[in-house]
Order: sequence, then C-alpha cells, then structure tokens
Amino acid sequence: MHEFLNTTENDRRSLSVRQLWIIALATLFLAIVLGFLYWQQRTKEWQIRVEQSRHRLDLAQEIVSRDLSRVRADLLFMAELDLLRKAQAGNSTTLASVAECFANFLRTQDSYSQTRLIDRTGREIVRVDWDGNQARLVPTDELQDKSDRYYVSESLMLGVGDVFMSDFDLNQEQGEIEEPVKPVIRLATPVPSPDGVPGDLLVFNYQGASLLAELAAISLPGRTYLVREDGHFLLGPRPQDEWGWILGHSATTRSIFPESHERLMGARENHRAAYNLEGCLAASPLDPAEISGDTQGAPARLKFVSYMSPETTFQVSSQLLSRLALVGAFMLFPLIIITRFWAAAVDRREAQNQKIAESEKRLRELSSRLVDLQEGERRAISREIHDSLGQQATAINLDLRMLREKFSGTERDDLKRVIHESEELLANLHGFATRVRPAELDDLGLKEALESHVWEFESRTGIPCEMVWEIEGVPLADTVGENVFRLIQEALNNIMKHADATVVSIQLKVVKQGTDRRLAITITDDGVGLQTQQALATTEDRIGAGSRLGMLGMRERVELLNGQITVANASGDGTIILIQIPIEENLE
Repeated sequence: MHEFLNTTENDRRSLSVRQLWIIALATLFLAIVLGFLYWQQRTKEWQIRVEQSRHRLDLAQEIVSRDLSRVRADLLFMAELDLLRKAQAGNSTTLASVAECFANFLRTQDSYSQTRLIDRTGREIVRVDWDGNQARLVPTDELQDKSDRYYVSESLMLGVGDVFMSDFDLNQEQGEIEEPVKPVIRLATPVPSPDGVPGDLLVFNYQGASLLAELAAISLPGRTYLVREDGHFLLGPRPQDEWGWILGHSATTRSIFPESHERLMGARENHRAAYNLEGCLAASPLDPAEISGDTQGAPARLKFVSYMSPETTFQVSSQLLSRLALVGAFMLFPLIIITRFWAAAVDRREAQNQKIAESEKRLRELSSRLVDLQEGERRAISREIHDSLGQQATAINLDLRMLREKFSGTERDDLKRVIHESEELLANLHGFATRVRPAELDDLGLKEALESHVWEFESRTGIPCEMVWEIEGVPLADTVGENVFRLIQEALNNIMKHADATVVSIQLKVVKQGTDRRLAITITDDGVGLQTQQALATTEDRIGAGSRLGMLGMRERVELLNGQITVANASGDGTIILIQIPIEENLE
C-alpha cells in the first residue's frame, strides 16, 4: 500500500514535470512566434515612418520652392511694366496710375500684404496695403523713410533684373513689431529707368502666414517644423515657441529636442529619419537663394524638420504589443489564442495593405503635382525666351539694320551677314520656345496649339498629318488640355523617330461610357507597326530610356487622369494608339 502511494506520487510528480516542460516549451515557442511577429510589425511600421518623413520633407521643399519662385516671377514681371518705368519722373498722374495698378494687383492675389515703390533715397513714393479684404492707398503724409532698413540699402546696390530677398521675419511699422504678428518676406528689385539703369525700387511684402499654414497642413502623420540654423522656430510645436530671436524667448530645438538638436542642425542634405525617446525626427536644409535663381542677399539658412511623437511613431506596434501580452496571459488555451491571433494578423495585414495603398495614392498625387510644376516651369521658360530673349534679339537685329545704312562696301556685306545670323537666332529662339511650351496652349487653347504643332510636324518631317477635332463646346480642364497636348506631342515624336510612316491621322472626339463622357484620342500611322508584345516592351524601354516621356511616360500621364491607353497594330501596316480620358471626373 505504501509502495502504491509512492508510485502514485511519483507519477503525479512526473506528470507535473511533463506539464511544466510542455508549458515551458509552449511558452517559449509562443514567445518566439509572438516576438518575431512584433519585431516584423515594428520593422514594417518604421519603414513606413521613414518613407513618410522623406515624403514630408520633399513635399515641404516643393511647396516653398514653388511659392518663392512664383513671387520672384511676379516681382520681375511687375518691374518690367512701362507704367513703372514712366513713374521714374515722379509725375503725380503717373504715380496715381501706379497706385491703381498696385491695388488691382493686390486684389487678384492673396499672398501679399504690401506693394511699394521706393525712390533711390530710400523714401516711399507709392505704397498700397492689403488687409485681406481691400486695398488701401497710403496717403503721402504717412509714407515713411526706409533708408535705414537693411533690405532697402542692399537692394539699392542691385542691377536691373536682380532680386533681393530678405530674411523670413515679422513685419514692423514705425519700428514696432505689428500685432498680431505677421510673418513676412520682403523681395525687392530695381525698376529700369528709361535709359536702362537701375531706378526706383519695387518692393513686395510676401505674407509668410499662408506658406507656414500650407506646410503645417501637409496630410501625413506627424508635424512639419521650419527652423533657423540657430534652432529658433518659424513654424514650431506651439505658436508661443515661434520667432524667439525676435520676440525674445528661448524656445529652440536645443531646448525642446536636446538629444536630436546637433544631428538636426548638422544635416546638410535630406537626412534619414532617426528615432530616440524624443520621437522620430528627420531634417533637410532649405536655402531660398538657391531655389529662387540668382536672388541676392541670401536669407538666414532654414531647415525643415519632420517630427512624429514616440506614441505616433510606433502606435500600431504598441497596440500589437498589448495584444501579444494578452495572448501570453492566456497561453493555457493556445488553440483559441492562436486562432484569434491569426484573425488579428489578417486584420493587421489588411490595414497594412490599406496604408500601402494610401501611400501609393499620395505618391501619385505628388507625381501629379510634380507634372503640374514641370508644366509651370515650361510655361515660365517659354514666356521668358519669347518675351525677353526674343525682344532682345529683335532689338539687336533692328540696331544692326540701322547700322548697316551707315556703311558701304565690305563692312556693309559683313553687317548683312550678321543681320542674317541674328534673324536665324530669332527664329531658333521662337522655335525653341514653341517646343518647350507653345504660346497657343495658354493664349488660344488646345485646338489651336495642336493645329500649330501638327503644321510644324508636317513642315519638319514632310509627313502628311490629318487632325479631326470633334469636341467643340465640350469643356476640358486645364490639366487635361496640357496632358493631351503632351501625349500627342510625344506620339508624333515617336512616329518621327521610329515608325518610318508616310501618313499620320489624329482624331479627338467625345464618347459616352454609361452615364459618363470620355475624351477619346486615336493616333494612327502606316509605319512599321508592332511585331509582338515583347517587341513593344523593348521599344518602350528604348524610348523610355532615351526621352523624358516615352511610351511609359505616356501611360503614366494617362493614369494620372484616371484614363486608359492601348497601343496595338493597326489593321494592315502601322500602329494605332487609343486613349480615353474621363471628362467630368477631371473637372472636379
């Protein structure tokens, strides 16, 4: 009996040991599995945060570059007006016209708080203020002497066509900081006098509040800060942390992010995000003088900082860790827990896929924005070539013609040859401006721009090209018109280079697909055609590598407009390109 009891006790102990081993092994296995899943989730989440930080910094760079370049272009355009040139004489009637011109300009813009004309002594002679609702012409007795302001003294040393950009600071009136504070960047350029030398200064006060608000509104997790190299905030965690070097408080990146300050302020390029107890931070430098062309008086160097709090950085991972801890607490029921865990894993995977899809959507939006910025740059370059260089070349040609009348013999023949070369230069400038962006696209519309390009294609290649336009009266968004022109331009370019065609046909018409209308574009040639899909892919690779757009670029443009593109062999010889773009969807 005693031996039986001992055996039973030993069996119980052996069973307990086996149970402990099983529980220990199950616990170890479960801990390894759950730990691996947590590590995998945390790694993926960190990769997403790094990409989001990079996208935030890139988008911030694009926003500031776009706005400052636009302001600089507005300033130079206004400075070239004949009205401002005539104002150099100080005629009261002319100055009144200048004031009205300034007022009309401010009414059409929401980015400027002041537009001023300052004479060479630093005295304001015309000033118009904008309070957000109406323009106010400042009376003569309220005009101020600005000769002691650094941006005036430095701007007076500029040549014609040069631009001075001040530091990003707060507006002051009568030596006092205006309340409520108004962030401002001042840009100035000399107005050319009638004899071509620098005259009065044209000064814009660009309202920085809208730019800072746009940076703060970037729709990505976390925050965007704009700081000086000394760590002071222009756009900071709180309004009371901003403009410390002017308002006299000490809130800086050193006081708010002491562990990350040196790394952030030492960044000389787009810095990869790093994580510590302060959160996920990345920085990239911004130099307004570099992104605004040959702007003088470079402001204090600024930096963008992308910030995500520790809670935001690993929010999903922290939630997962809590769930895993709960799974460990119930490891005596592994099947139930594992089943529930896999269900949660599937949900997390779907959520992750959704985040990836959202990230891809944001990337596509960024790509669309970059395309718009590219078109804007082409428009500005074409206008500059046509208006500035073209006028200069014309003036040189006229001067040479007048000079030829004063000579005879060999000198007259030499001048005749130089005149001919200047005419060829003028023609080449106009041709280049048209290839960059035809003026008809902005001045007359898509139809006239396409007709002009088709005529140029026929003249350059000798290939007859018929265009059928069947979309009269159908409104098209500006974005659609620009992209349609670029698509047809690239298709004709590919035909010229690779198709060996003798006839080209282009048709634009409106088709209905259900309740929606679509712009249907058909481009056909009688060239060599496409032999196989593999040959098409090879052609696309070759074209894509050799040009900015190519067939792959055409597909990307069409996809940005939510359209479809098909490239196939025509019935017989040649190639046919079919493009359909939704109309109403792109009007929104």
